[in-house]
Amino acid sequence: MRTTTRYLVEGLLLVIILVLVTVTTRWIVVPAVTAVVSPSASPSAVAQEPSPIPVPSATIPTFTPTPT
Repeated sequence: MRTTTRYLVEGLLLVIILVLVTVTTRWIVVPAVTAVVSPSASPSAVAQEPSPIPVPSATIPTFTPTPT
């Protein structure tokens, strides 16, 4: 009986690990790969692009040195 419960616990741990691996690959690796391969096709990269773009364009004119 003790070995049966041990096998059940090990099987449950394996299932939990497999579910965690598939969830992380589904939600982290796949969007990152699609953003690298085709930036226009992934909605997450398109949604994140407009926020960083105005910041450098606004800071670049402030760093230009004025001639003395």
